[in-house]
Amino acid sequence: MLGKVLKYDLKRLGQSLTPLYIITLILSIVVLGGSYLTDINQLFTIAYGTVLLFFIVLLMAVGIGTFFLSIQKFYQNLLKDEGYLTNTLPVTKNTLILSKILSSCIFMVVSLIVIALALCIAFAKFQIWTVVPKLYEFGLIRQMMGMEEPFATLLLVLMIIISYVVQLLFFYFALALGQRHNTNRLVYSFVYGLVLYSIQQVISLIFLGIFIFINPDVVAMLNNQVSPSVSILGVIYIGSMIISIVIGLIYYFGTVYLFQKKLNLE
Repeated sequence: MLGKVLKYDLKRLGQSLTPLYIITLILSIVVLGGSYLTDINQLFTIAYGTVLLFFIVLLMAVGIGTFFLSIQKFYQNLLKDEGYLTNTLPVTKNTLILSKILSSCIFMVVSLIVIALALCIAFAKFQIWTVVPKLYEFGLIRQMMGMEEPFATLLLVLMIIISYVVQLLFFYFALALGQRHNTNRLVYSFVYGLVLYSIQQVISLIFLGIFIFINPDVVAMLNNQVSPSVSILGVIYIGSMIISIVIGLIYYFGTVYLFQKKLNLE
């Protein structure tokens, strides 16, 4: 059943995001044309700057919009009036929520591909597609992560995926908690979100405090602008991922529990 529900969720998200993708790619062609027009006549410079600014804003909208549109679809499809129909389907709450997560992740990947393609088109004159390989050769990710390839890239990608899923689940859980109230549900969801965020920050500070207590030399390294060793960075990154996974699981099973036991949506 997951496949059928996922197909439906992908279709719903696709209907909302496809027009944005098309506009973004069309505008990237306009930006490319504008760059050549400014070479011919400087009178086009102001117009080109305006179009370029709008293009950059649109690229941000594609990425950020995918995330918040996923949350909106979750809210509308499971917690609003549509929820009365959706929650009567012969599928488990786990399936419904998992489908929302998977569809959001899939379309975030699609959005990133569209953004990359749009950038390559808009700045084709500068051969922007050569920048990423050069940065990789320079070892940007290796220096940022403090460890060798390919482990550095794999760890970075894994951290990004985990962070994205946890943030989705954060909003899902907050919305589900707010739905328990009869009035001002979005306001309560916002309040619950603030509480959850505060708890996350406290947990992060506790982890950091324990880590510094165990490794007091880290503070001295940072004060002297000395990069921590690979082993120390590995502990920080992996520890952060474990904490994020635990928090994400709490959000996930908490949301499922609320749907099963506390919310009458059928």
